[in-house]
Amino acid sequence: MNFIVDDYLRLQASVDNLIKISGYRVEFVADKMGMDRTSFYLKRKNKNFTPAEMKSFLAVIRADELEDKVLGQMSLEAEKNDEFVELKKSGL
Repeated sequence: MNFIVDDYLRLQASVDNLIKISGYRVEFVADKMGMDRTSFYLKRKNKNFTPAEMKSFLAVIRADELEDKVLGQMSLEAEKNDEFVELKKSGL
């Protein structure tokens, strides 16, 4: 079950990257979400969007088009971390 929380935390940490990939400006995303820019900035900085806000964010940036790319990056990250753990266990 921890992997669900880990994925959510990685998603929160990926907000800036997702905005960059989407090609939208931060102000545009905040406005479309109905959030003032200061609140959006603080939520990005502190990585504390609520689940409802994350759904809204993903809807604004059309996450369906980005999902494969992000999941691929997350998968590669996980593989690297597992590989590192295995190397560390083996003493390399």
